[in-house]
Amino acid sequence: MEKEQYTRFCIRVKGDTALFTAPETKLPGERRSSWYPYYEQLKNMIQAIYWKPEICIVVDRCRIMNKAVFNTSGVNEMEFGFNGHPDGHQPVAQTLLERVEYIIEFHIIENTSSFAQGRIAERVKAGGEPWNRRKYEESMKRGIEKGCHRTPYLGTCDCPAIIYPCESFSAGEGYYDNTSCDIGLVYHGMNYPEQAGDGIKPAAPGTVERRFTHLKMENGVIEFPAPADCEFVQTIYLEKPKKGRGRA
Repeated sequence: MEKEQYTRFCIRVKGDTALFTAPETKLPGERRSSWYPYYEQLKNMIQAIYWKPEICIVVDRCRIMNKAVFNTSGVNEMEFGFNGHPDGHQPVAQTLLERVEYIIEFHIIENTSSFAQGRIAERVKAGGEPWNRRKYEESMKRGIEKGCHRTPYLGTCDCPAIIYPCESFSAGEGYYDNTSCDIGLVYHGMNYPEQAGDGIKPAAPGTVERRFTHLKMENGVIEFPAPADCEFVQTIYLEKPKKGRGRA
């Protein structure tokens, strides 16, 4: 099977703080981190290592190494008026995870959306090469070993991450290695029209989709289902849908 040909990358991620929130909680007011990382935020963090529009990052599983410890503090959040200029500040309580560490396994696939395939076709027409799995995987490996292309974050830019190569997903001892639990039906990630591939369904043009799935932690490891296997999808229209003409 083609999936067996994928190179599985393994990284160790550490950070002083983390703020994992779902889109519906990213509103002015109190912000509280989840005790585990969301698929979408891990994917965005990995894209800081290496990413091109022609590839999609697929997170396979995450091992939680440290105990979930929260710290609540108050910060001043800038308010914005209707004219787009700041007109003051408001106190906001935020609860962050502290001293987090994860081991993450992932792979990359070809982006088969019309947007990405159009870019590839233009490159080939200009004398460039077509999609090359080996080239992208080698670039990802170099990024892991020598440093990210941009700063990786654990949920928000206020929580920078440090990424290290990791030889084995089972390396070291984790706090939850002997702990299993049912996390429940939770937010998984987002579908976009510009991203598609094996296990990833694109959203319709002019929309994005919010995915939800049922997760479990088994011995400290969260196995993430492929985006296309998520049980529930909520469509968000970026443009107001056009109404059909009624019959006379």
